This record gives sequence, structure tokens and C-alpha cells, in this order.
Amino acid sequence: MTDLNYNKLYDYIRNLDDFLLYRKENSTYDHIGAIIIDAILQSGLNYKTVVFPRVKKFIDSFPEQRTTIDFNVILQNHNIQDLIDWSGSIKTDRIYRLNNFFLEQNILTESDLIFWLQDPENETLLQSLNGIGPKTVDYLKILVGIQTIAVDRHLKNFVSNAGLFLDSYNNIKSVILVTSEKLNIDPISLDYSIWTYMNKK
Repeated sequence: MTDLNYNKLYDYIRNLDDFLLYRKENSTYDHIGAIIIDAILQSGLNYKTVVFPRVKKFIDSFPEQRTTIDFNVILQNHNIQDLIDWSGSIKTDRIYRLNNFFLEQNILTESDLIFWLQDPENETLLQSLNGIGPKTVDYLKILVGIQTIAVDRHLKNFVSNAGLFLDSYNNIKSVILVTSEKLNIDPISLDYSIWTYMNKK
């Protein structure tokens, strides 16, 4: 990665008349069930119309059941497909598996997850689960307020539009992280700003 690449994205953003930087409030669910559902459903779906309404419905149904143990009891006594109005089995299977994985790792609360995710070895361990890649790991971090970038198709296309043709997840993430420093905005806010800009397009 060269300095030219870092500067190129920064210059591109500064020269976009219709690009808005949003300072995103650092709020979290503090609800393991909601975190898992959001993290698993979000890939490839419209967040505002498909993902968030289902997460909100779940929280409204179980507002006090915030731990992994609570979620496990819910999963044993209810059909998750009914709870979140979901017909497919691939993502619901991943919800069960991720919850079981958290239990095995003794991750019981959001605070536990925040601490656990900051160990690089745990990131690798999490990615050993089928269907969990670097983007989901980074997205989980964002959900619990850890500053990072989760590279999805919107961010990839944005970087490409800036004239940077990078095919590595880590390189795209790196150039956006450096650009956030140059713009004096936290990574989560820049991630959200780019995502919002591209989503409107």
C-alpha cells in the first residue's frame, strides 16, 4: 500500500460535493441475542427494511433476556424462524451455531464479547466457523462499539470509484482506516458515511 493510495481516497472524499460525514453515536444493543441476529442476517440484505425490523421485534419480545444463556433458553423454547419471521435455514442455523460458540467461549454478556473480540487469536478462531468471515467479525466489533471498518460491497465499490482497484479485504480496510484519521473522524462513522452515501446511489 502506497501513500498515493491513502491520499487518493482522502482526496476523492474531499472533492465529492454530495458526500456527508456523519458522526455516528456510539450506541450498542447490550443484548447478545440481538447482536447475533443482526450479525448473521445483515449480509446481502437491506438493513433498514429487512434486518433492523427483525432485530427490534426480537428485542421488544425479550427486552430483559440479554445474555447468551438467556438467548440459549429462548432458542430451546421457541422456533427462531417464527421469532424473526425468517423462512430460510442457512442463516438461522448460523444463529444457533454462533450462540453455541459464544457459550463455549464463556461469552455471556456484551462486555464479555467486547473483551474477547480484542484478541487477534479469537478473531481467527471465530472465522473458523462456517459462514463467518472477516467482514462478519468486523461487523460484530462495530455492533459492540469497537472502532473498525467492515468492508462490504458498498465500501468496495466506493473505493473502486475513487480509482483504487484493491482486491484484498485487508487492503481496502487499511486505506479506509487511514483515511478516517486524515478526515479526523472515527472509523465507525466513516464506515457509516460511506455506506449511507452508496446506499442512496
